[in-house]
Amino acid sequence: MQCLQLKNYVIINKGVSIMSKNYDHFSIKEIYDDLVCNKYLLPDIQREYIWDSEQIENLFDSILRGYPINSIMLWLVKSDEIKKKYKFYPFLDNYREDFHMSMSDIDTSGYPDFYAVIDGQQRLTSIKLGLNGYYSTRGYRKKPIENDENYPKKYLYLNLMQPIKKEFENDKYYEFKFLEDKQAVQDDTHYWFLVKDILNITDNSKVINYLNENGLSNNKFAMETLALLLQRIHIDKDIINAYITFEQDMDTVLDIFIRTNRGGEPLEFSDLLMSTITSIWAINAREEFKDVIKQVGNHIDCGFKITKDFILKSLLFTFGEDVRFKIKNFDSNKIKTYELNWHYFKKSIVAAFRYCRRLGFDDNTFRAKNAAIPIIYYIYKNEYVNRINDVHIRKIDSDIFNKDKQNITKYLLITFIKSIFGSQSDSVLKNIKNSMTDMSNGFPYEEIKSKFDQDLVKNYSLDDNNIDILLKSQKDTNDAFYLLHLLYSNLDYSNYEFHQDHLHPATFFEDINKFNAITFKSVNDKEFAQSKENWNSVLNLQMLEGKTNESKNKTPLIDWCNEKNMTNKDLYVDDNVSLQINDFKDFIENRRKNLISKIKEIIG
Repeated sequence: MQCLQLKNYVIINKGVSIMSKNYDHFSIKEIYDDLVCNKYLLPDIQREYIWDSEQIENLFDSILRGYPINSIMLWLVKSDEIKKKYKFYPFLDNYREDFHMSMSDIDTSGYPDFYAVIDGQQRLTSIKLGLNGYYSTRGYRKKPIENDENYPKKYLYLNLMQPIKKEFENDKYYEFKFLEDKQAVQDDTHYWFLVKDILNITDNSKVINYLNENGLSNNKFAMETLALLLQRIHIDKDIINAYITFEQDMDTVLDIFIRTNRGGEPLEFSDLLMSTITSIWAINAREEFKDVIKQVGNHIDCGFKITKDFILKSLLFTFGEDVRFKIKNFDSNKIKTYELNWHYFKKSIVAAFRYCRRLGFDDNTFRAKNAAIPIIYYIYKNEYVNRINDVHIRKIDSDIFNKDKQNITKYLLITFIKSIFGSQSDSVLKNIKNSMTDMSNGFPYEEIKSKFDQDLVKNYSLDDNNIDILLKSQKDTNDAFYLLHLLYSNLDYSNYEFHQDHLHPATFFEDINKFNAITFKSVNDKEFAQSKENWNSVLNLQMLEGKTNESKNKTPLIDWCNEKNMTNKDLYVDDNVSLQINDFKDFIENRRKNLISKIKEIIG
């Protein structure tokens, strides 16, 4: 087989030759030949192949029926610098689930010009597998051991005997099927044609010869179908349309990657940045990132979901001045700096989330992951990693846990309450970084708060009205958790699980008989008590250790306080306030006033 020569498009404009963009059309056979010859390669930005066998079967049904299968986008790589700097991969020749799902990169330094596929990876890989590869998945109840018994090889076949009966399949007309060779049994309704054989059937005379040799010369459907397959694979050039870009500027190419990717998860800027890092690091950057994500997500002391974007942003915050995803922030020198400090930095990420877990947060209540980035930076700069990750974590001395516990907790809670990272997160991170120049006295919450004081939208202040609205947050919502955590930040969240508990038990308000049995001082007091905004909000909630909460259950508040020797002060109400259920309105209104004062005191 002879590989095709790449076409070169040059547009002459005012006597200057410039590389531009163009459209072209290819037959499937031309595409296939270039895939085999590695004239088409995949940039490292692309993900692994993810299509299942049915999707490939549907693709070939569409091809045979003459349906367009969307345009592909190609990038003609001519730059020697790009060939040296970035990794490129050949397309899969065979697919074996769990084992052979991608190819090793090839050295393109000094490589002839080639097309990098920006959009169309899944379709082109499917064409290559369907025309001359196998698709292998693990058999039912088989162990993940790589062999043909556990992962039988299946090749694409086409039934030449008849189309699919509509009562069995509504979407397809032609019966394409991935089968093991032993499954391709011929009978009265099936003649299985091995699709890769079409590569050797190059004209109508060979179609006739094949039909005659296999006893199908009198079958009209077989004649028409095989001739049509020949037409679609070897001759037609209107099934695959290619848009080709000749840009050699990486920023422009990156923008094309992001904007034009279709048929799967959208590509992100970080995907190409990962490609750059992978090409420079001596260690496997992708595997290292995966390991961090796994540790933060699966460890019993963590359980937070993070992404590669988050890790990249954390690197920029820790080692650079600009946190934006820009090519200039990932030049070779900076990437080498990231690698040089990676081992300790990686531990800092895990340590930060373990620390946040011990402060009482989980993935659900950690509203904005970017809020953890300054904590990672703080831990890294102060070399706290080993002590946080030590197996004897609960014996951490006060200068890391107790000293910073209050400031980091306040920082996180107010950040989440005010949705500081709700938009323009890069700008927020820049301001926070500028506030962290002096960390000699611990985590600089006050400095961060001060930096945002002049911002009318993003600031760490809460006025009476803000707090009053938050106090109405309902039980088990995140805002209720944040406010209660702020009020009960002295609790040992690292060793115990705490619940949001009703002070006056919910059963008094939910059980209509119990509620009607209460003698309130007035109709207004009764209506006040009926409102969920009052009895099911922070105004009537406390943080209580889980087992203690279960034992408290439906016990009236006054009885509970007597039993536990609790005072009104413990409940944030004045000494003269009644704890009887019929004085519920007075209790809530007094507690509202005191909670507003307490919260303002806490946040400064």
